[in-house]
Amino acid sequence: MTTPQIDLLPLVEAVHSATGRKIHLSTVLRWCMAGRSGHRLESWILGGRRMTTTEAVIRFIDATTQSRTPRGFKDEPKASTDKQRAERIRRAEKALQEQGI
Repeated sequence: MTTPQIDLLPLVEAVHSATGRKIHLSTVLRWCMAGRSGHRLESWILGGRRMTTTEAVIRFIDATTQSRTPRGFKDEPKASTDKQRAERIRRAEKALQEQGI
């Protein structure tokens, strides 16, 4: 029976690989040990060093983002009303007319 291969990385290296940002080791250790927003970063100890994966970092970021986002909040902008759209068109037409276009 074969076990799936997991690409373990040192904590800071895994966070940098997932986000492109360098986060201090103590911060990442805190995410593993105490967690944030009720979620802990998955980690394993290998040879006396705590390690994690890029995928675990991404799951942790997604989970903490979801738990800190207000209910009903959407990333999409609100659709404008017909009145707002008509006003934008009127302003654009006026600007074009002033420029002689």
